Amino acid sequence: HKRRGGGGGEGGGGEGGGGVAAGGVPRRDVVLYAVRWLVCLALMEGMVAYFPAFAATSSGVFRALAPRELAITAYMAVKVLYLKFTVLWRFFRLWAMVDGIVAPENMLRCCSNSFSIERFWRGWHSSFYRWIVRYLYVPLGGRANTASVFVVFLWTALWHDAEWKLLAWGMLNAVFYSIEWSAKSFIKTHRWLSESPVFPVVQALAAGVFILLLIAVNLVGYSMGVHGVTYIVRSFVSEEGLHPLLASLAVMSCGASLMFFLRRHQMCAP
Repeated sequence: HKRRGGGGGEGGGGEGGGGVAAGGVPRRDVVLYAVRWLVCLALMEGMVAYFPAFAATSSGVFRALAPRELAITAYMAVKVLYLKFTVLWRFFRLWAMVDGIVAPENMLRCCSNSFSIERFWRGWHSSFYRWIVRYLYVPLGGRANTASVFVVFLWTALWHDAEWKLLAWGMLNAVFYSIEWSAKSFIKTHRWLSESPVFPVVQALAAGVFILLLIAVNLVGYSMGVHGVTYIVRSFVSEEGLHPLLASLAVMSCGASLMFFLRRHQMCAP
C-alpha cells in the first residue's frame, strides 16, 4: 500500500488541500471511483433482484430449465459472482482512498474481457495472485516445473475451504491452464502457425472455448458443484442443447476476436 501526500501544511490533507482529500488523494479520483463503485453496486442489486441466477443454481431449479435458459443462467451467475467481489473489494479500496491510502486494485478487468485462463487469474483478486506468484509459484520452480501449477491451485482451493467441489475447481483450473500454456509454447516454437491466414479464426475459436471452460470451472467451485455442471454439459451435448452451445461459442469467439483486434490496435498505437 502507499500513502499519498502528508498531513499538516496547506498542501496536505483536510480542507487546506484545495481539491485534495485527506491524505493527499485528489478528490476527483475519489469521486470518480465512488461513482464507478455505485454503478457496480446498482448493477449487482438489479441483477440479483430481477435475475436471481445464484438462487436458481444453488436450489437446483436449473434442472428444470431448457438448454438456452441454462446457458443464460450460467453466464449471469458468473457475472453476479464477479460483481459481488468487485463491490466488496472496491468499497474498502474506496474507503482507503478517502483516508489517503492507494491500495492495490483487485479486479483489474471484467471477466467478459478475459479470453484465457492466465489473463483471467491475473485480473481476478490481483493482489492475491501476485502474492501466490511471489511466495509459492516462483519458489516451486515456476514454468520450469509443471507440477507447480497443480500445487498452486490445490493450495488456493484449500485456502478458500476444504470442500470437494473446490478441490475439483482447483484441479480443473490447473489442467486447463497447463493445456493453454502448452499450446502457447507450441505456437511460439512454430511461428509459421501464427502467420497462417486461418490462425486468427482458430485463435478466436480457442479463446471462445476457454471462456466457456472458465464459466464452467467457476460454477463447479462456487455454485453448482461437479454434479450440477455435469448435468449442464449433458444438456448441451443433446440434440436440443447443441444449438445454444454453438451459439454461445460463436458469441464468445466474436467477442474474443474483438479483444484481439483492440489489443493489436493498442500495441500499434504510438
